[in-house]
Formats: sequence, C-alpha cells, structure tokens
Amino acid sequence: MDPLSHLKKSRARTVARDSIRWKIRGEDDSHTEALQDDDIQRLASKHAIDKELLRQLSRKVASILRPELKLSQPDLTDARRKKGLKELARVNDLIRSAEGKMLSASKILENLGFIDDFACVGRPNPGDGHVSDLATAIQTVKECRDFFRVMEKHEMVTFFGTPDARKASDVRRTILCVAIFNMWLDLDRKLTFTTNPALVEQRTGPLIEFINDVVQCMTEPPSRLSGQTIIRELEDFLSGK
Repeated sequence: MDPLSHLKKSRARTVARDSIRWKIRGEDDSHTEALQDDDIQRLASKHAIDKELLRQLSRKVASILRPELKLSQPDLTDARRKKGLKELARVNDLIRSAEGKMLSASKILENLGFIDDFACVGRPNPGDGHVSDLATAIQTVKECRDFFRVMEKHEMVTFFGTPDARKASDVRRTILCVAIFNMWLDLDRKLTFTTNPALVEQRTGPLIEFINDVVQCMTEPPSRLSGQTIIRELEDFLSGK
C-alpha cells in the first residue's frame, strides 16, 4: 500500500469562526430544514414570500447548523500546507529528542538487572518483559520518525485547524447570506439597503430585515447581525468572492 495514500484522501476541516450563537445540532440530528413551520408562517406573512420558497431556503441552509461543515476552501490550501509543514517540523524535532532519550535509557538498561522475589516459583522476571517493551517502543518510534520525515520532505501534509485565526470568518453566516441573496434575486427584488442619515453605520431595509429575521430563527438566544456586516457579505457576493 502507498504510505501516502491516507493523507492524499484526507479532507481538511472547514475553517469557521462563529460570530453569533447558531443553533448547532447533534451529529445524529435528522432535521433536513433549518426553519420550523411557525418560522416559515411568520416570515411568509411579514415579508410577503411564498411558503414553498421559504421551505426551499430552509432546506438549502440546514447544513450550516451541523457541528462540522463540509465545505471545500481552496483559498486556504497554501496556508494550510505551510502551517502543516511548520507543525510537522516541530513534531520531527520532538520525536528525535524523544528517540534519543529512549535510546540512552535502553543503553543504561543493558547493565541492569531486576530482582524478582518470586523467581523461585519459576515466574519469568517481569523486568525482562518491560525491557523488551521498551525495545519495541523504540522501533515503533523509529518507524514513525521515518514516516514523518518522508511526509515533511515531500510536503505531504496539511493543517486541519485554522492557519490564521485572524483571517477566519463566519462561514455559516456567509452560506446563509448567499442563499438569501440568490432567493432575493429570484424574487426580482433589488439587493439594496438604506442608511440612516443620523447614524451612518446603521443600515437597514427589507433585505437586511429579512436576513435578520431568519438569523433570529437560527440562533439561541435569538441574535441579529449588524447592518454593516450584512453589507460586507453583500459586497463580497456582488464582487464574486
């Protein structure tokens, strides 16, 4: 078997940083929709949207409430590789240190024997077994070291966590906003907003209000996104990011 095959098939986790408290469901949760029936009824009445369209939206965004998102992030490939190589180099340094200490301990044991008070009854000395276990452990560590060195040399490693936490965004929020933007366009409604002249940072309008009404249904406690946050999502959407 190709020793690199399991790494080739590995899939990096989706990097996300939740900006609000989403109603995350358990892995065994069988719900296929994000919104409850009464949520759909209320949203349909308030925003004059057909219930079937809201159910379609509910099914599309149900995945964002899973504990772990299954989403490809090709833009993070290079950062994950560099971070993975850096971390693997640390692993190899630690293994080299550990292996050296284990070899030193094994060398010392060559001149040591262990007294067994029950040797008279023919029981094997347990010390011999532990010395043998240490020799096996040293061989196992050597095999690990050789494997990890190959991984580092050929750069066959990726980092599953967040390469740079400062650059992580709320992927759940983005998925929801994009789904709503597309639905809004399907309804022939404009992706626009209004600005309060007295409070420039306060953005509102039908689109923003609808997004926040949906967000409140999917968060616990019910939360809202700032208008500026939604505008940033909209700007990314319109620019094709």
